[in-house]
Amino acid sequence: MVAPPSALKTTITGLIRSSPRVLVLGDITPASLAPADPDKPALIPQMHNRITLFPTLSSLAERDPREAGRLLSLLESIYDGRFRRDTAQGTREYIVDTVVIGTLTPEVYENRFLSAMISYGSRFLIFRYTPPDELSRKVSQIFEHAASERVLKVLREDTSSKLTEALDTIARKDIDSVIIPPDLKEDLETLGELLAKLRIIFRQVKYYDSGSGRWITEIEVSQYDVPIRSTLQLKIFAKCNALIRNVPKIVGLPVVDERAVRLAARLALGGSYGTMTQLLLEIARSTTAVSQRALAAILKLSPSTVNRYLKAMHQVGVLLSADPPIIESKYLKVVRKYLAKVPNIAQNGSNGSDEENNDGV
Repeated sequence: MVAPPSALKTTITGLIRSSPRVLVLGDITPASLAPADPDKPALIPQMHNRITLFPTLSSLAERDPREAGRLLSLLESIYDGRFRRDTAQGTREYIVDTVVIGTLTPEVYENRFLSAMISYGSRFLIFRYTPPDELSRKVSQIFEHAASERVLKVLREDTSSKLTEALDTIARKDIDSVIIPPDLKEDLETLGELLAKLRIIFRQVKYYDSGSGRWITEIEVSQYDVPIRSTLQLKIFAKCNALIRNVPKIVGLPVVDERAVRLAARLALGGSYGTMTQLLLEIARSTTAVSQRALAAILKLSPSTVNRYLKAMHQVGVLLSADPPIIESKYLKVVRKYLAKVPNIAQNGSNGSDEENNDGV
């Protein structure tokens, strides 16, 4: 979860920390996950069949970048259901089924985590939000009230209790039974492709062209995801979202709806660079062709920055053309359908309809 300072990240994650199915951690090291000494306790068994909650991941950001990257890769490896550590004293291997939840500010995420996450083939889904000003004022007024702490205590107890009940009663077969209508299934598959292509590592390279006698600047893409995992993640997320909200009005199985897919769409764009997401949304909102210079002026970015990100999106097939920028039709369709009303998902302000605000916070 990526949000600015004082955006209630700790308060929101705190709503579930009272559940016995949640393990709260402040920091980790490779040794704490699975010590080399088999007689010392390991964290991994405590994480099994629980949610692993980091109220903040900032402690990782303060480490040396290589060490932080190594810890990220260890957390990523847990996603696959097994954890193994080889040491001079032998091999320690565990089966582990957990969901890792953590929070970061946009500055720390963009500058310390994003490239490392993409480089290791990220399993993390990123949800970005910024409470709109009106909601922030209302929340501030609530916290000024003498009864606010009592209200929060009740909320924490109730939310933690409901989470425990859900985790104790919902089985994988229940998730598998959720129906995805064909049109929404197609949208989720397109969003999975988009998520994979926006998880991109690229750089700007220069070379001298002896034929023209000029220095040429090009964008070199070194990595982006294959959309197998990302598509599966978004489908499972949408199914779980529909399942957890299901209050049957008629007899039948839960069905994924547009609200679930809209949240999945926010996850699809949330894991990319903020600038890239800003550009994609601004192009999608425009009803006429928009130039790179106009985009730079609207978003208050330098023309060279706009050109660099648009070229990268063009190379991976998100854009049909970088100048003028034209979004591939299938991606344009889902972005306009689910995200065009969100003013700036890169910073995750959501001051649209009440329904959008409820999805965001």
